[in-house]
Amino acid sequence: MKRGWLLRDDIIWQKPNRIPSGVADRLNNTYEHVFHFVLNRKYFFDLDAIKIPGANGRMKNPGDVWTVNTQPLKECGHTATFPERLIERIVLCGSPKNGVVFDPFLGTGTTWIVSDRLGRSCIGFEINREFFDFAQGRFKENRAFEQCQPTAL
Repeated sequence: MKRGWLLRDDIIWQKPNRIPSGVADRLNNTYEHVFHFVLNRKYFFDLDAIKIPGANGRMKNPGDVWTVNTQPLKECGHTATFPERLIERIVLCGSPKNGVVFDPFLGTGTTWIVSDRLGRSCIGFEINREFFDFAQGRFKENRAFEQCQPTAL
């Protein structure tokens, strides 16, 4: 709060297919925190974009525990990559169509790729040149792949 940020959500990303760990002196980590911070009490949030089917057939709030499988990236030395499905939820509820998404830790470019696919611009920072180069190549490859996809009429 000192710098003006308000914590709106502490989402638990539960990873059912986490990477096995050989640690013997503590429990294996099966989740991560995803923090949702805002600068103003009024902000964009589209709950409808991420609602899930409820037991009664109606759509409901997904709550703050999201179970999403990890998604490995080949030929990448980054150990903290996020799955596209997780980032899709964050981008959909946290930014409007044609909006801008900010990723201060761009890493392998998952947020960049997902934002582009969902019609948002992305501003990202990455201090590791190797990760940035990987992200840039991944972004270009993904865009070329999406533009070549056939469309059903």
